[in-house]
Amino acid sequence: MVSSWRPAAILAAALQVAAAAGAAPAVRLNDDPADARGYLTFEVTGLPPALVAAVGRARLDPASWAASFSVHTVREDGGVSTVAVLGSHEAGGGRLRFRPRFPPVAGVAYRVRVDLASLARRAGQPPPAPARLEATVALPPPPAAAPTVVEAIYPSRGVLPENLLKLYLHFSAPMTRGEAFRHLHLLDAAGNEVTPPFLGQELWDPEQRRLTLFLDPGRIKRGLRPHEEAGPPLVAGRSYRLLVDAGWPDAAGRPLAAPFDKRFTVTAADRSAPRAADWRLVAPPAGGRGPLELIFPEPLDHALLERVLEVVDEGGRRLAGRIEIAGEETRWRFHPDRPWAPGGYRVEVETLLEDLAGNSLRKLFDADAAAGEHEFETAPYVVLPFRVATADP
Repeated sequence: MVSSWRPAAILAAALQVAAAAGAAPAVRLNDDPADARGYLTFEVTGLPPALVAAVGRARLDPASWAASFSVHTVREDGGVSTVAVLGSHEAGGGRLRFRPRFPPVAGVAYRVRVDLASLARRAGQPPPAPARLEATVALPPPPAAAPTVVEAIYPSRGVLPENLLKLYLHFSAPMTRGEAFRHLHLLDAAGNEVTPPFLGQELWDPEQRRLTLFLDPGRIKRGLRPHEEAGPPLVAGRSYRLLVDAGWPDAAGRPLAAPFDKRFTVTAADRSAPRAADWRLVAPPAGGRGPLELIFPEPLDHALLERVLEVVDEGGRRLAGRIEIAGEETRWRFHPDRPWAPGGYRVEVETLLEDLAGNSLRKLFDADAAAGEHEFETAPYVVLPFRVATADP
């Protein structure tokens, strides 16, 4: 795996052969402004300017360069690879350079050998002192990343409806795919593992830091065979514990720093859809960057709250800002990037916004026709107008 990490200082241990004490020539790894790729370059500095200029004018072919200036990786046992690192050479600006075809890797040592006498002979120059230069240079390994942790599990509250549809697990770093159901355990109050309640599919965000866990909809929806045969995944009146064990590897193959669990109790199923008419909007004063706040009578879906609400001004321009979700997902706050100007605004809410049971502004997730329940026909958006006024002096 290639690392682009840059240390504050490059470690270099120079071993000079046939070099006089205090000789200036040295080998180092350095940034090369001429390399558009941003790779570090192996450089030989402290050489006589006349020698460097003559080598540059000689326009040596690749074979001559390779015979006189080579770079090899150092094995873990201290031996040197017989295969040279691929790259190109040049002389100019008072130094010799070797540009590797691929970037040097942090934590790998490189043995650099420069036959200065050979280069001088090929360039028609007298042999310099020292005649040869050998050095081992390395980029130290990057600092170890902090162990990955479970940052949160949503819904965050400790009382959840019997027909809870999904959970979100948030991690501090990307995780490995295909491991979730080996390391997730739903336990009852006695510590017994519950019959697998989740759909057997891992749904990750693009960064692989958020996992969406759907409880089996077939066991949630009334009238379906899985519901009749196995019952709902969660049962009202009971307590549960969702355990994430520490053996779950992150994308780098490291186990989690610690296990994480979420304890909750289950209440009656939620079979009513959220209504925007039940929400309370608190508008901020003009001139500052205080938050606009929406307050809900029940928790709503955390991921959708981050995605399906936008603030728009009178000219139809969407405002840039930061979203904050608080109060166990009962409060949505918008912090604008710029101070509020006086005037009219609106919050546009996509009607696919759901509560914890998957009931949206658009329809019920579990609509029982026999009980007279039905889908709600609504527009794609709910619009909540508000005005920002100058604060009283």
